Amino acid sequence: MTEKTEFSLDEQLRSCILLLEKQWEAKELMLDIDLVELRCRGNKQMLEQAWINLLNNAIKFTPEGGTISVSLKVEGRQAIIRFGDTGIGMTEETLAHIFEKFYQGDKAHHGEGNGLGLTMVQRIIKLSGGTIHAESVPGKGSTFSVCLPLDSAAK
Repeated sequence: MTEKTEFSLDEQLRSCILLLEKQWEAKELMLDIDLVELRCRGNKQMLEQAWINLLNNAIKFTPEGGTISVSLKVEGRQAIIRFGDTGIGMTEETLAHIFEKFYQGDKAHHGEGNGLGLTMVQRIIKLSGGTIHAESVPGKGSTFSVCLPLDSAAK
C-alpha cells in the first residue's frame, strides 16, 4: 500500500458521514454514532473511499425513517469499525456473493451501481492488512464489520 500517513480515524468517519448528510437527511434516517478517539496509520484516501462506499450502501438500502449506525472501538490489537442499517437486508445467497465483481443481489437497485463497490472495499481493507465481514437478515438490515490491525495505530 502506498502513501501511509497518520490520521484520526474517528474524525475521518465523522467527515464521511457529514459528506453524505444530504442523502441521509433526504430519507430522514436516524444516525447512531459511537466513535472512540483513535489515531491510525494507513492510506487515508483509500480508507475514505471504503467508508463512503459502505455508508452509501447503508443509505441506499435503508427505507425512509430507518437507522444507520457507525461505531469505532478497539478490541485487543484491532480497530473494529461497524456500519449497520435497518434496511432491506440480504439473503444467505446474496451474502455469499457480495464481494464478487459485478454481483448485485438487489435487482431493484440494479441501475444504481456497477457491482464493484464492495469488491473495491474488500480490496482496500485487505491492502490495509484488515478484514471485512457482513451479517444480514432479510427485512431487518445488515452490518458490515471491518477489522484493522492496531500495529500501526496510535491511541
